[in-house]
Amino acid sequence: MRMRLTQQMNNEEPDQLDDLLQEASVRLLRAVRKTRPDDLEALMATITRRTWTDYLRRKITGRKYFAPVSEDGPPDAADPSSMPGDDLGELRDRLELMVQELFDEQGHEDCRRLAIAYFDSRDWQEVSEEWQLSYAAVRKRWSRCLGVVRDALSSDPDYGHLISGTQA
Repeated sequence: MRMRLTQQMNNEEPDQLDDLLQEASVRLLRAVRKTRPDDLEALMATITRRTWTDYLRRKITGRKYFAPVSEDGPPDAADPSSMPGDDLGELRDRLELMVQELFDEQGHEDCRRLAIAYFDSRDWQEVSEEWQLSYAAVRKRWSRCLGVVRDALSSDPDYGHLISGTQA
């Protein structure tokens, strides 16, 4: 199994070889305990390939959720410029873009225009005069638009628990 795993790894991350070999051995032991395999060599090859694939998946997932810490130490939360992801713009700008994209995708043109007014900190009274609607009508439309955002968030598997108040 060591030779197969080394071939799978293609000399990448040799310090992980022993850990992955142990993981593959445990998997093999569990599989053999359940049923007697017809072809042990094929089973070992499959387990070795799957162990390497699972390791790569864990590694990629870890990169997605955890930013590497620089030698200067962790970023200072009080200084927004030191936080990772600054190349994506300010949080408010990203939120505004996401909300507008949601309304565009779902065909809510009035909601998109209201969102622009909201993020520009415009007064609803001013918007109601511009649109020639009552103040109450503009507020009611914005309330419905917020419902669209809440529904979209609650149906999202990654963020639904934030809206519903339950733990994922």
